[in-house]
Amino acid sequence: MNFVFLLFPIGAATVSIFLSANYLISTLLFFVPLAFILSFRRPENISSSLLFSAFAMVPILLPVDYYAFIYKVWYIPNTIFPFRLLSGSLPVDDIIWVLLYCYVTVMLYHTLALPKSPVRLRLRFFILPILSLAILLLLMVISLNLAYPYFYMCLFAIMFLGVALWKYKYLSKSMLIPASFMAFLLLLFEMTGNFLHHWDFPGKYLGFMGYVPYPFPLEEFLFIVILSAPCVVVLYEFSIEHKLP
Repeated sequence: MNFVFLLFPIGAATVSIFLSANYLISTLLFFVPLAFILSFRRPENISSSLLFSAFAMVPILLPVDYYAFIYKVWYIPNTIFPFRLLSGSLPVDDIIWVLLYCYVTVMLYHTLALPKSPVRLRLRFFILPILSLAILLLLMVISLNLAYPYFYMCLFAIMFLGVALWKYKYLSKSMLIPASFMAFLLLLFEMTGNFLHHWDFPGKYLGFMGYVPYPFPLEEFLFIVILSAPCVVVLYEFSIEHKLP
């Protein structure tokens, strides 16, 4: 891996804190430079990565964010946009974050783990948002009388990843470096956003970690920092064909 990549999240965190950047500006600082560089290095994969991020991962965000709002998993208190979606649960900033984050994740996976060739999206990638909605509805039922709703999101992600890596055994090795870099980037993004009060954690959690007085839940570290990028890669592998006819 090109270790120059590590300088981008460090620089983004430094500039975000220096400018007291809002959520959207900080998101752009962390992800847009990497998106441009990775697009330049793998232009043949731009369309598949962008379509997957926009039409699979952004729709998956909708029920996830609504669940987080209903069960007080997290909350984005400030947005530069004059409206929110889904009864006030979803700021537009979150959509931009998911689009950029997923795009960078899959383009990094292409750059560091896959051969230099185009891929084709299968039509089945359109079922991912429907599956996500069904799973979140089940989680909402399970969480009605349970104390730690964020923990059940983490538990499902662990189960999903375990089954997926059993099926796609080659992914355990191929996504190790991309997932490790994304974990480093997301940890800096999380700590920066927490310091700048981009989000709140008003619910009940198993515990907290991070620097006082800006800790964040253990579940946030597990779900966002550790599990999210591997899950995105697995969903992307489910959605593509590696060889074009």
